[in-house]
Amino acid sequence: MNQYSVAKALLGLYTKLPDATLHIQNSVDKLVRRSFYYDRNTSTYNLCNKIIELNSLKADYVNIKVLVDKATAAMDKDARKLLHLRFVKKWKFVKIANYFNVTLRTVFRQYDRAVSGFCLQAERLGYDLNEGEELFGHLPLFLAQAAMQESTK
Repeated sequence: MNQYSVAKALLGLYTKLPDATLHIQNSVDKLVRRSFYYDRNTSTYNLCNKIIELNSLKADYVNIKVLVDKATAAMDKDARKLLHLRFVKKWKFVKIANYFNVTLRTVFRQYDRAVSGFCLQAERLGYDLNEGEELFGHLPLFLAQAAMQESTK
């Protein structure tokens, strides 16, 4: 997976992160509440490991949010707006072209430059998106988003 695909997967994943972290937190809360009651089939050690695993997953998702926030904040205003409209508001390219009052071809060029600019900013923050599968491959939502990005090519 190249850095361009990883960047699109991270940007597409961005809007799902609040729900994912909330879901993980709810799962942790359920496990904690369940620990108050005796269950001979579940050891405290296994329960603690599951809670640690879920909190680690949540921390990874929060780190992706921070990465996307910092990388897009360092980009120019128009590129940031284009990425916001495309990935957060999920606008089609035609609607974005009408919003910026440019041709569709220009929007595609600007989109490619914006995603490449995001890759550059992520690299400046210390994330080599060429190694995206090593960095984020253990995250279920990232894998699902990357598969969805690959299927829409």
